[in-house]
Amino acid sequence: MIPLSPLDLGEILGGAFSTLGRYWRQVLGIALAVYGVALLLAGGALTVAYAAVGDHLSAVVGTPAHSTPSWADIKPLVITFAGVWVAVTAVLLLATAMMQTCCPAIVQEAVLGRPVGAGSPLHRSAHP
Repeated sequence: MIPLSPLDLGEILGGAFSTLGRYWRQVLGIALAVYGVALLLAGGALTVAYAAVGDHLSAVVGTPAHSTPSWADIKPLVITFAGVWVAVTAVLLLATAMMQTCCPAIVQEAVLGRPVGAGSPLHRSAHP
C-alpha cells in the first residue's frame, strides 16, 4: 500500500483515496453512527430549549409589525440560544474528535492488511 521510497503528493493522495475506496463502508458506518448520535443529542437540546421558552418565542414572533418585543421575552431566548449553541458545539466537537481517532485506526489496520470491522475502530478509540 505504501512504497518505501520518497513519496510525492500524487502518491500520498493516491494512497489516501485508495484506502478510502477499500474501506469506505467502515468509515461511512462509523461516521453515520457518531454523527447520528450527535444529531440526536442536538435535536434533544433544541427540543428541551423550545419546551422551556416556546411561549417567549411565540410572544416575540407574534409582536405586531411596528412595535418592539419586550426585553422580558427576549432575554430568555438569548440565554437559551447561547446554552443550546454551547451544547451543540460541544457535542459536535466530541463527534469530530471521535471520528479523528477512528479514521487512523482504520488506516493502521489497512496498512497492515488486516480486515476492519465496523466496531473495531470504535473499540480501539475508546480503549487505547
